[in-house]
Amino acid sequence: MKITEFKLRIITSIDNLIDKYYGDPTMLDKFINATLKLLVQQNANKYDHVLNMFADENGNIDAHTVVSTYANMLEGEGITVDLRRYVPGYIGSMLPNKILILRKEDIMDILL
Repeated sequence: MKITEFKLRIITSIDNLIDKYYGDPTMLDKFINATLKLLVQQNANKYDHVLNMFADENGNIDAHTVVSTYANMLEGEGITVDLRRYVPGYIGSMLPNKILILRKEDIMDILL
């Protein structure tokens, strides 16, 4: 899989997680949802150098191996992420006290 396609799948998976955790119809959740998606989109290219490390000489990533390796690491309870820690300033302070739980299935969804 080309790096650009793999990156698009990652972004889509993150957007789906954002919808799952901040998909309520309240105005605040709509604002948070849109803001988080915009932050992901605007910062997507900052990690190209990391994706390049997983690519072969033709610019392809063995997505199944990469995703499976990291997904297997999350076997069991998964890992918790406090988004307020990663979203700085005013926007971070507006986030509710919700913890994102990444499970194996969430990582495997990248391959869909």
